[in-house]
Parts: sequence; structure tokens; C-alpha cells
Amino acid sequence: MPRASLAEVAAQAGLNIEAAALVKGFAQLLLASDDALALRNFDNLGWDVGELAWTAKTWELADQA
Repeated sequence: MPRASLAEVAAQAGLNIEAAALVKGFAQLLLASDDALALRNFDNLGWDVGELAWTAKTWELADQA
């Protein structure tokens, strides 16, 4: 069974959610919270340090696109 994107699932429920806006909103919440809350919320994603390191290594900047 193919996996649906968040936007597709939201549309099935009658909601219009753009993935980029959701990701940016989450990032803003992390940045706006105190350190302890940011760590707890990020930890709730279930990422481990290896995934975080891989993300940092492969992160793309606007001028790389």
C-alpha cells in the first residue's frame, strides 16, 4: 500500500495543509521555545543522534539548489 503525504491525508479530511508551511511552523516553534522544551519536542520525533548527524551532513542551503 503506497504511503500518502500529509497534504494528501489532510485533503481527504477536507483540510488544506501545505507541507512546507507545516515544516516551517514546526521549526519556528522549536526556535521560539526554551532549550528544555525544544529538546523534549525534538526528542518526541523519535530521531537519534545518528539521524541528526546525517541531516546536518546532508542539509542543503538555498544556494545549493
